[in-house]
Amino acid sequence: VHVVSAFPPALGGMEKVVQILARIQSDKKVDVSVITSNQGATEPYAEENYAVVRLKSFVFASTTIIPSLPYRLFRLNRHVVVHLHTTRAYIPEVVWIMSKLKGFSYIAHVHIDLPPTTLLGTFILEPYKKLVLKRVLRSATFVVVFTNDQKKVFHEKYNLPHDRIKV
Repeated sequence: VHVVSAFPPALGGMEKVVQILARIQSDKKVDVSVITSNQGATEPYAEENYAVVRLKSFVFASTTIIPSLPYRLFRLNRHVVVHLHTTRAYIPEVVWIMSKLKGFSYIAHVHIDLPPTTLLGTFILEPYKKLVLKRVLRSATFVVVFTNDQKKVFHEKYNLPHDRIKV
């Protein structure tokens, strides 16, 4: 089950990555689905040949909030593997907490690790990364990054074992 903040027709690289990964899995007869927000899906969209569950959501401080995500994750079978696609707060920690409560495994796929862009961001983002995101990533079965340079940074910044970071 891919969990992502947005999905096509919403535009973005992460959205396309999730769409392609799910399509490949579906073509290989893997039972795959996507849980996402309704952000960017204002009109009917030709869905894929796998389930795409769009949950009501809103955006607050550039963060997609999906109030029913905990409930939807709690309904998952504990043998499911969740592929968490992370860019911002809220969704990663919901997946992390629900994995602890429900007992499912998850892979954290880091699409970007943005630095703070404002003074306020420095006071919010850095503590979030040190206190919350670090725990989310360390609890994941694997952390997926795009380059060997990112692998090195994530090993150092989040104290992740090399063998659990996949490029």
